[in-house]
Amino acid sequence: MEKFPEWMGAILKLDAKPDQRICPNLSLMSASAPHIFGVRHLSPAAAWHLRQLLDRVRPKLVLIEGSDDADELIPHIVSPKSKLPIAILAYTTDAPVRTFVYPLATYSPEYQALVWCRENKARARFMDLPSSRLPGIDGS
Repeated sequence: MEKFPEWMGAILKLDAKPDQRICPNLSLMSASAPHIFGVRHLSPAAAWHLRQLLDRVRPKLVLIEGSDDADELIPHIVSPKSKLPIAILAYTTDAPVRTFVYPLATYSPEYQALVWCRENKARARFMDLPSSRLPGIDGS
């Protein structure tokens, strides 16, 4: 089970009541209602709070910002053989070459959500435009 490095836990465990900071009215929300968690990319604090929320809500499906044509990469991203940091890269083959990068590190909220899904047998999917339609990649 991938967890945060020791030094990161020491920083993040300063909050005595993480559930109250994540969503004070969580117990009042319907179990079937969608739960939206906005993240700051590559934020250890957001990743930690997101895992707290996922543990409490226990969703069956987690949608993550990312190009939806990268879904097939999810098993490789969370594989123990993968050595982070890693990135998903979309690019054009014609000049000028344009690229779009989704970086993932152990402390990325997106990565932690993917790992949580693997650990808890929940489905994970990326939910954004396919890479061929991203700004800069599609010619716009």
